[in-house]
Amino acid sequence: MKLLNFFNLRKSNLERGVEWRGTSGSPLPTGKIQSVLFASNELGGETGELQNKIKKFARLIFCMPGSGNLTYEEHKRGIEDELADVVICADLLAIQFGIDLGEVVARKFNETSDKHGFESKIDLEEPEVTDATEVVVETMAMNRASLDIAVDLSNGRRFSVTRDREIIELSETPGSWEEK
Repeated sequence: MKLLNFFNLRKSNLERGVEWRGTSGSPLPTGKIQSVLFASNELGGETGELQNKIKKFARLIFCMPGSGNLTYEEHKRGIEDELADVVICADLLAIQFGIDLGEVVARKFNETSDKHGFESKIDLEEPEVTDATEVVVETMAMNRASLDIAVDLSNGRRFSVTRDREIIELSETPGSWEEK
């Protein structure tokens, strides 16, 4: 069985983001209000689509009209697909805030376990990939991403890629990111 982790999801989301926008378009800058609004609305839209699939599944279970004449397996597949979209969009929104979903999900899960006296906890493991940052940055450079795109792989390193495929590492300063 192959396992997905948030690190691989983030890497793939960043790579596909460059492909999605194409080489001629200018992607919205990470962390800018337009990107945050789009990502949050996209997440809301996908969550609504999931709710609609569950509503139609409930109609099937309760023998109500309006289930779309789908079988149990067809409903289940639709729910699977929409759940996947919700997780993907949650990561896209997390990118806008520089949030590591793996860390925050584990933290929140563990806080809830502590709050209710449960022993179940999530143990975080370091990713086996040694330098996925280079893979993402190279992919962005090959796709001639605009200067506005920045990469944060939750390892404290951020990069920007210019239209000339120049890779610039950024350093954090209070309130902003500046070139090192």
